[in-house]
Parts: sequence; structure tokens; C-alpha cells
Amino acid sequence: MPSTNQIVINTSPLIALVAAVGDLKILESLYTDTTLEEKVLEFIKAVVIDKFANLSREELEVMLNLDSLKKSKVYQEAKEEGFEEGKEEGKEEGSLETKLKTIPKLIKLGLSIEQIAESLELDVETVRNNTQT
Repeated sequence: MPSTNQIVINTSPLIALVAAVGDLKILESLYTDTTLEEKVLEFIKAVVIDKFANLSREELEVMLNLDSLKKSKVYQEAKEEGFEEGKEEGKEEGSLETKLKTIPKLIKLGLSIEQIAESLELDVETVRNNTQT
């Protein structure tokens, strides 16, 4: 098993090899320590994915022959981050939609546009635009 220093020193040629050959199985056969192997592969996958950013996930999987891409930490983190961002955006949109639906009811109760804006934490212009529907 090579030392960590040897791996770091030899990382650039390995990345070049992976990029040229397009097959990470070469690297998988170089190391027997699973933890170290996973770290090296994760790093190289990240670099290769970044280098070929214009390709789709499917194209990268085909090019690199990566069945394990979906299992990679980079992929899992990106997927989770995208999911969380989408969830947060959905909550914000739902909250705004609810506030906008409340405006006509508050107008009927006799509240001023300024009072509605303050209570719903919206700007006056947004409230005004949604009273003219």
C-alpha cells in the first residue's frame, strides 16, 4: 500500500490517466485500503466531474463507466443540497401564496394597505398590486 504522500504526489498523473482513459476501475485496482481508496476516488470523481461540467450526469456515467456515481459522497451531498433548496423554495412560495390570498379578506375587514403590509410582512407595493385583482 503506498503512503499518503505518494498518493498525493501521484494524484495529478492519475487524474490525467482517468480523464484520458475514462475509467475509474484502473484506480480501484491500485489500492486495497477501502477508506483511502474511497477518498482518492471521491476526489478524482469530483475533479473529473468538474472538468466535464458541460456533460449531463448520464453522459458522465457512460463516459466514466460509473455505476457508483450515485453512491459517491459528492453526488449524495449535491442531491441532498438540491432537495433542501427545493424544499425551502417551496415553503417560501407557499407562504407567499397564502399571504396573497389573505389580502382581500383583510381589505374586507377594513384594514389599510399599510396595516396589511405590516401584519403580513410584505411591502406596500405587493399588497397594493394584489388588491387590484
